[in-house]
Order: sequence, then C-alpha cells, then structure tokens
Amino acid sequence: MGKILLYLALVVFFSGLGILGGYFVADLYNLPHIDQLEEYQPSQITRIYSGDGEILAEFSQERREVATLARIPLWIQNAFIAAEDQRFYRHRGIDFRRILKAAWVDLRTWSMAEGASTITQQLARNLFLTPKKTFLRKLKEAILAIQIERRYSKKEILQMYLNQIYFGKGIYGVGEAASFYLGKNVGEINLAESAFLATIPRNPTYYSPLNHPDHANQRKKIILKRMLELDFITEDEWRTTK
Repeated sequence: MGKILLYLALVVFFSGLGILGGYFVADLYNLPHIDQLEEYQPSQITRIYSGDGEILAEFSQERREVATLARIPLWIQNAFIAAEDQRFYRHRGIDFRRILKAAWVDLRTWSMAEGASTITQQLARNLFLTPKKTFLRKLKEAILAIQIERRYSKKEILQMYLNQIYFGKGIYGVGEAASFYLGKNVGEINLAESAFLATIPRNPTYYSPLNHPDHANQRKKIILKRMLELDFITEDEWRTTK
C-alpha cells in the first residue's frame, strides 16, 4: 500500500512538474521580438506655439523629449550607471555576481526586495514586460536582455534606456526630466544635478524631490560616492558637490 501511494505521489508530482514546465516553455515562446527596437521611436510631447514662440498648449500620453546620447552629458550617463548598474560595460545583459548578492539578501530578509536587474534588463522590462515581480517575468527579462546585448552596442542600449526610464509625474527620459525638475536643457546639466536626476527612477514617489527632498538628497550623496569609487569623478569634484 505504501509503495502504491508513493508511486501515485510521484506520478502527481512529475505530472505537475511537466505541466508547469510546459506552461513556462509555451509562455517563453511568446516572447516579444526585439526587432521592434529597430524602429524605436518613443512618444513625445506635441507642443503648440504662438507666433512669438510661447507655448500655448501641450498634448501627450507620455511627457518625453528624446535626446541622443551625444546631447546627454557624460556626467548623466555615468550617474545612472553608478546608481543602477555599476558593471554595465562588463556584463552581457545579466550580471551573475549581482544576482547572487541579491539572492542572498532576499533569503535573509525572506522577500524579493533586492533588485538585481541590469540597465539592459530594465530596458527590456520597460519596453516589453510588466513591472510585476514573478519568476517567469524575471526569466523573460533576462532572455530579452541577452538578445538586446547581442544586437545593440552599449551606447545604443544606454541611449534607449535614458529616454525610456520613468521619473514620476508622467515624465519619461532624462531630457524631459531635466526640463521638468531643473528647468534646464539636458545638455546644461552639471555633476550635482546629474546625480540628483539619477536618484529618482529607483522609486519616483519615495525619492521625489518635490515631496521628499531629504530622501532624494540622501540618495544623491550615495550616488556621488559611487561615482568617485568607480573613477567617474575626481576627489575634488566629489568634495565640491557632495
């Protein structure tokens, strides 16, 4: 009798495993095609101007001003790398070292709070997937990130990312964020302002400079310190902006 029950239990277990595996495989076959990025044209604001150049009205689903990487100061690029993906130029889409670190933190805290997504994974999620934290979504995110890295250069990936990230208040991309939060053209942003912008996307509500300037300022200091450690800035630059 015991052997029969064990046999039935094994049949149920492996049948369930097979069904679950089949579900994962079928779902993975439905991955979005990254070919869509060949015609990447994110929506922008439509502005109506008066004869003397004054803005009369704005229409948009996503407030965004697309900026080429050539227009985005190196300080901004490096601030986001320091904040979100310090090994961006060394991995191929996923960072196994960071995944292991995040897994250890999650096991200790019994949560999925620690993020391990690279800039490329974040781009894949923002363009093709949902923010819901599930194992299947993370798996899709990783596969898409590897595919993106195989096709596009790091500069192309970084440019798409910096134009796609969300800053709260309906603002997308560093171009519009610079205008909305700082009243400047993105090309005019200095080092301190670059670190300031890089604080927001991690959690646009908690790090909102409008609602929680103390949170934003604290994270800005952390990012500037990371930029120093990564040799993105000199010690003199760090001392004058921290």
